[in-house]
Amino acid sequence: MLSAFGGNARKVIDNGWGAAVSPDGSRIAFIRNATGRSGICRVKLDCRYALGREIWSARSDGAEPQRLVEAKAEDRFGPVAWSPDGQQIAYMKLHTTPDLSEFDVEVRDLRSGRSVILQSEPAFNADAEMLAWQPMVSWTRDGRVIFARHEALPDEDDSNAWAIRVDANALKPIAERVRLTGGPGAMSSFSMTADGRRLAFIKNTLQPQVYVGDLDPKARVLRNNRRLTLNQRGSAPSAWTPDNRSIIFDSNRNGRSEVFKQAVDEPTPELLASDPGRHSFEARLSPDGSEILYLSHLVNRWPSPFQLLRAPLAGGPPRKLLERTGFDDLYCSRAPATVCVFGEPEDTGHEIIFTLDPATATTREFIRITDRSDESGRPEIYVTPFPGGASKWQVSAVGGSTPRWRRDGKELFYRAADSTLIAADVDTSGRFLRWVPCVRSSIWG
Repeated sequence: MLSAFGGNARKVIDNGWGAAVSPDGSRIAFIRNATGRSGICRVKLDCRYALGREIWSARSDGAEPQRLVEAKAEDRFGPVAWSPDGQQIAYMKLHTTPDLSEFDVEVRDLRSGRSVILQSEPAFNADAEMLAWQPMVSWTRDGRVIFARHEALPDEDDSNAWAIRVDANALKPIAERVRLTGGPGAMSSFSMTADGRRLAFIKNTLQPQVYVGDLDPKARVLRNNRRLTLNQRGSAPSAWTPDNRSIIFDSNRNGRSEVFKQAVDEPTPELLASDPGRHSFEARLSPDGSEILYLSHLVNRWPSPFQLLRAPLAGGPPRKLLERTGFDDLYCSRAPATVCVFGEPEDTGHEIIFTLDPATATTREFIRITDRSDESGRPEIYVTPFPGGASKWQVSAVGGSTPRWRRDGKELFYRAADSTLIAADVDTSGRFLRWVPCVRSSIWG
């Protein structure tokens, strides 16, 4: 808590976020995890949208906390808003089953505990990693519940504000939903003026593209940076071809994620993997460089099983290797080695790393990770011997992600928390000799 007139911040609640203050200022409502449950990342949407298992209320000074509602096993709660009289709340709820995934706008009477769903959003882009529609809700003084609703394909990364007028006591809508805003970009915050007449919001417009640069090994800088992908839809690189002349990337330019290959001196890409009913993404080269291995799951169905497929780099039909409920970060070694590795998240938030023989589709558990960050809470980069895995070395100093080895295995590149590209020298014994900033840039793949 921080006074509008200045002064030091004061902690009010532990293990809580998404706080909303009641109209009279006497109470706050907030989201938190259930006691004794170690993780909220049952599906990756939980962490991306900061969802929780419970909604709580407390006095504005943190006293008298009480749980208002606990989520069912298939549900998570998002942002909360108070009704004008403080007797009801509205909130976002993620509801997932094997056959359905939807965000609901739900209202709840705090006296009776009765709840009603005002609006369901069954079709949203579960792959919008870099520009995601954000679930949020607000309740105006004149009785309108305002929420963000994503646009239809192929503009599903855009979202706009809509409103439904509600009879708070009867917990039912009394008018059809009405669009309030239009245009591109994803909403990420709502703030209503005290008189309820104006709405402030943030809109993010992001179109990630693939760039190519020449790495100067002595100066440790990228030179001659130029844009490769010219389409206005998002694109993200995942691999180079063995001849170092083309980049493999995925893009949603056709309304779903597909895998492309584009030469660094050509203006247009070649389609490598596409399925009308599925997203195809995160392609990697097989160890011998003759095929791509890529992930796939159903369009507008989350959660749905991930498939790992293989397809010839020169073109041809794909073949399914594996099907799993979760799949994180596939990486493959280079010939003469023949092994790939991938992660699979657990409901507890832990991660299991498996090895994969792409020739036989055989998997084996390699290491179990119970904490994916250091004590500071930041994600960090570690290296462990293979196939031993008994020890590990921390590479990153102030956070890190998306590690990539240099082809000869003597240098490791990764993105630091501030988006600086870091190059870490390493010898064959696994001792890290030094790490130095390479170039400040936003790096994907």
